[in-house]
Amino acid sequence: MKQSDIPLYLRDFYVSIVRYCCALLFLKLTFLFQYYRVLAVQHMRIVYLVAIFIVGGWALSQVLVGIFICTPIRAFWLGVPDIEGATCIPNIPQWYINAAGNIVTDVAVFALPLPALWKLKLAKGQKYVLIGIFSLGFFTVIISMIRIKCLQLYGNFPWENVTSSLWSVGELTSAITCACLPTLRPFLATYFPRLASAIGGSRAHPTGAMSAGVAVDGTGRIRTVDPETGVYYVGRGQHSRARSGAKKGAAVTVEYSDGTGSEV
Repeated sequence: MKQSDIPLYLRDFYVSIVRYCCALLFLKLTFLFQYYRVLAVQHMRIVYLVAIFIVGGWALSQVLVGIFICTPIRAFWLGVPDIEGATCIPNIPQWYINAAGNIVTDVAVFALPLPALWKLKLAKGQKYVLIGIFSLGFFTVIISMIRIKCLQLYGNFPWENVTSSLWSVGELTSAITCACLPTLRPFLATYFPRLASAIGGSRAHPTGAMSAGVAVDGTGRIRTVDPETGVYYVGRGQHSRARSGAKKGAAVTVEYSDGTGSEV
């Protein structure tokens, strides 16, 4: 690379750092808001809200550090010696702190739904498949750990940075794929109906005979039921009510947020 091209390369590198941190912020919040909406277990909602505040705060701080890593910002690609009074946070320590914090928060994010999933009133096979799907996020953690080894750069920065950049892209794409897995049920229902039934079916445990807990409805969403009132909760809020004084086994009409309903 020509010496005159280095500032252009570093400017693009700066933009990629900011976009990487922004992507991690939105991905972590995507998982947490998804848990809050789908795993609507009352005592876990507070846990999810605390996690959203802590993990979101950490990720947002890394975005701000990435943006203002140098003062003025252009010193990142023009060089500190070329700008009077310019200062920068040392890159290598900041990258390691960022990577370590991301690993810790990723483990917390992917471990959060496991207790709620373990308490599902499902057959063991269905429960294990569901937990396995949500646990695929730990593959992203493994990629993040591998990426740490590539952060130490020595001589030829533009050349050596290729490996760490590829692992960074792999980390993001893995997280995006895991975040989209719950939406793949229509695809599975079409091409792998048995697997889709194992993941999202609830026929093995009729909802009228369930104790207080959670179940997976026909749309693949998880709902909670109060056996004393007959009130079902689908997603984030209360979407349906049973007749006053409904008992176990009574018919309950479940109305979804899109206006559709079905009797269970």
